[in-house]
Amino acid sequence: MIKILVFKDKKLEFLDSSSQIPELLKDPDAMVWIDIEEGGQEEIDVLKNYFQFHPLAIEDCIHESLHPKIDNFGEYLFMEMHAVNPSSHAGEVLLSEINFFLGRNYLASYHMTPVKGLEKNMQKCMNLPEQTIGRGVDFLLYLLLDGIIDEYLVTLESLDDRIIQVEDEIFKKTPVEPLNNIFNLKKEILQIRRIVGPQRDILNFLSRDESPVINKKNQIYFRDVYDHLFRIYELIENYWELVNGAMEIYLSVVSNRMTAASNKMNEIMKTLTIVATIMMPLTVVVGFYGMNFKYMPELEWKHGYPFVLGLMAVVTFLMLWFMKKRKWL
Repeated sequence: MIKILVFKDKKLEFLDSSSQIPELLKDPDAMVWIDIEEGGQEEIDVLKNYFQFHPLAIEDCIHESLHPKIDNFGEYLFMEMHAVNPSSHAGEVLLSEINFFLGRNYLASYHMTPVKGLEKNMQKCMNLPEQTIGRGVDFLLYLLLDGIIDEYLVTLESLDDRIIQVEDEIFKKTPVEPLNNIFNLKKEILQIRRIVGPQRDILNFLSRDESPVINKKNQIYFRDVYDHLFRIYELIENYWELVNGAMEIYLSVVSNRMTAASNKMNEIMKTLTIVATIMMPLTVVVGFYGMNFKYMPELEWKHGYPFVLGLMAVVTFLMLWFMKKRKWL
């Protein structure tokens, strides 16, 4: 699918056919934005034949990668950027590659999936053409990049909420798989960090290095996007430290719980051992007088029963006294 916007003589127009592109590219007063989504061979031929972009740049458009970059081809700049989209699966960040070709009077964007930042600015161009594409295609590129970077903040807010939730789960008596949640967060943060770092370098180039396709007056806008990315990168670093800290706290809590459980089990075993130890001599006494021999001195003695009870009480007292003296109790 291909969309072509042309701003000329303070009027915005949608083109139905790409055949007019070569003529428009020769007109310095015409500002052209061509947006290609889910492009096939027909759209690729437009980039090859009408714009005559370098084959390596076109190949980078076709084959997606996770390495943002910028190439200066003299008459135009080629950029690989990435937008972030929300995902319903934990531990996964959906990244959409967006390729930009920036020339003196044209901007070509190529992407395989819908991107919110582009859709919003497409509508903004239709409503306010003079304040968007009318200020130059380099300014339009700034708007698109700014819209893409804003989506990162939405994703980071979601990560912030999930980090707080994980921290709360850690201190619950029955945690709900906090370890899996921590690993998912680490994976998502690492994915975003790998993308944001190189993109920050790209924005630094756009805001500082001289290029014939970027107006010096508009470089300050790219510097603003660079500042946003710089803050985002700092947030990501903070989240990375928070998640690592949550991991250490979780392991510490689990260790303490295991130690407490072990101590409790030791106390139980100690109590049972004491009871069993006290009962052993009493069992001997009871067993001894439970023997069925006919001639036993105490069997017919009228004080035999209280004597045995007294003997068992004395044995119990002596064993408790001995254990306490040895500080076993």
